[in-house]
Amino acid sequence: MTVELKCSSGYLVDHKRSISTGCGSLPYTSIKNVFNTQEPYGQSKSKFTCPNPYENELNDSLPKKKKRKRRLPPNSGEIAALEHHGKIREKILCGIELLSKFDKWNEYFNLNIPEEKGITAGSGCLQASFHNNDFLEAVSTNVLYRHQSTLYPADDDSYKSTDVVNRLVSNEKDDSMLMSIDVATYILPSNSKFFLSDFAYFCKYFVQETGCTKYNMIVIDPPWENKSVKRGAKYSSLPLWEIKKIPVPEMACDKALVVVWVTNKQKYRKFVIEELFPSWSCNLIGEWYWVKLTRKGEMVFDLESTHKKPYEPLIIGQFEIFSDGNSSSGFSAVTKQCGDKSEVLSENESEKNKDQKFSETMIPENQIICSVPCSLHSRKPPLNDIFREYLPQDAACIELFARNLLSNWTSWGNEVRSKIVRFKNWQNSYFSTLV
Repeated sequence: MTVELKCSSGYLVDHKRSISTGCGSLPYTSIKNVFNTQEPYGQSKSKFTCPNPYENELNDSLPKKKKRKRRLPPNSGEIAALEHHGKIREKILCGIELLSKFDKWNEYFNLNIPEEKGITAGSGCLQASFHNNDFLEAVSTNVLYRHQSTLYPADDDSYKSTDVVNRLVSNEKDDSMLMSIDVATYILPSNSKFFLSDFAYFCKYFVQETGCTKYNMIVIDPPWENKSVKRGAKYSSLPLWEIKKIPVPEMACDKALVVVWVTNKQKYRKFVIEELFPSWSCNLIGEWYWVKLTRKGEMVFDLESTHKKPYEPLIIGQFEIFSDGNSSSGFSAVTKQCGDKSEVLSENESEKNKDQKFSETMIPENQIICSVPCSLHSRKPPLNDIFREYLPQDAACIELFARNLLSNWTSWGNEVRSKIVRFKNWQNSYFSTLV
């Protein structure tokens, strides 16, 4: 279990443990330095800098830059963001305060933990970079090539990248396994599946090529358009009209949970609630917040920072099919309140859907998920253990735009591999060998 602590306000999650758990009985574990945020961002310790005795003299000789003054008033988007932040800041502060009262919180954020040193390529680090250019090129150049059959990899076989692109790859074992692709080796967690393709191929063929599986939970981390993505060129973004093409109604079973990660840009939050969910026949359930903390339990940014916030929202909806077999066209569900929790109930519940219904445990409208963030770009904390209590026992779950694999889940994207070999670029690694 990756959930270290749970209370009425939210969860404390160990993201690093989920990486190690995915290794199963294989002799690997998550390395430590990818979850090693010691201080809030922008407050790095001076002992890591090289002192310059001429620094003050150089600074005096250089022309001083004038600070730019903001001449324009906040635009409508910035005003909306400030208003929304004002509504949720107390929820986040109260949630952290409540979690921090438990002994488990203090044990996890031990202030006397020695600082972890960065490892070197010679210390057993195994590469886990998800941006392998050769592999992504294979995705883009084989868009029209269709396998139309599931691949069940064998331990002793080696595969080419063209063998795994545009098809479902499944590890049916109850333990993790290694899969060799080209010159690299990858970890496949137990009972995990992945589908590696570009977005156009996914929208057109995924449903029919995966046996029309209906999922109880669909987690989506869209590549929203923003300036930092364009500057860093870390991944390709999608316009809003493309995101609406995701075939959620064809993938979801009745009462399926649909969870969408968004940025703190109000434009995207409004788009999900007012346009995306209605177009997918999803009823809004609530909005949770991932709060990013250092290893000492501090927020990685000041909560009142106007540049970046220490939290990211995830919006939760529920897909609904009417008794006539058609999906709903808007927010027609009845919301029933119970304390600080809410439950969305269909007006036309029928016995024939009993096997697909979620647990009677009501899903809270607002919760916080606290964790130390991964240093690799845009890696979100795992949600599988958190939402387990709200799902059927043998729930089918999928993550879209995934960057790694989870046991008992299906992952789609063009970065879903857990690569463990190659010793260059060691700073982007997930795994090290067990001693």
